[in-house]
Amino acid sequence: MQQSENVTPPSIEGLLVLVCEDEGLICILLEDMLEDAGCSIVGPYSSISETMEAIETVEFDVALVDLGLADGPSDPVLEELGARSKFFAIMSGNTTIGDFDAAASLPKPFTFDDVVDTLRLLAQRRSDLSQT
Repeated sequence: MQQSENVTPPSIEGLLVLVCEDEGLICILLEDMLEDAGCSIVGPYSSISETMEAIETVEFDVALVDLGLADGPSDPVLEELGARSKFFAIMSGNTTIGDFDAAASLPKPFTFDDVVDTLRLLAQRRSDLSQT
């Protein structure tokens, strides 16, 4: 993500990130990356039912959602996040991620910089929304 010289990228320090991922190694990797970036991980949640309950009960700022969770495609999760005006990124190894109005896409495999850039994008869009 290219930034203008005069634009300060939004801080992601302290960002609460809901993680919806069913692959254990990816969860560990994301936890380390988010911690290194100064964010807090909420979850991870591996199924649609766990994630839907978390959306109702836990506090979070943005979400990273795997396109396929343990019990099926994450479409209901993405629809619920959209209905609640929550910004999220879809994580997937597939090039086609469906017809969701996601704030971002985080293709797998991803690097630390990919995760940070995606979170900055989500944080910026969240900030822009709160200023309107």
